[in-house]
Amino acid sequence: MIEPAADISKPCRAWPGHVGVNVTGLLAKLPAALTIVRKHIDIVSWFAAGGGLLIAAAVALSPWWNRTRPRPQCRPRPGS
Repeated sequence: MIEPAADISKPCRAWPGHVGVNVTGLLAKLPAALTIVRKHIDIVSWFAAGGGLLIAAAVALSPWWNRTRPRPQCRPRPGS
């Protein structure tokens, strides 16, 4: 069942059964080899900078949004 799937995806290949035993042994030792590193990063300044950029963009675009537009000319309908 694994070999036909390996034939479809050529870069992959089916591994023999004895390799699975070695992987199981490796995974049994894995929790002892892991080290958890925690680092506290202050991200409030990033949110403050992002908010400042949003405010600056709103102030910069407000004159464009509030610009006056010329009214379209009313044309008489044909036949009136």
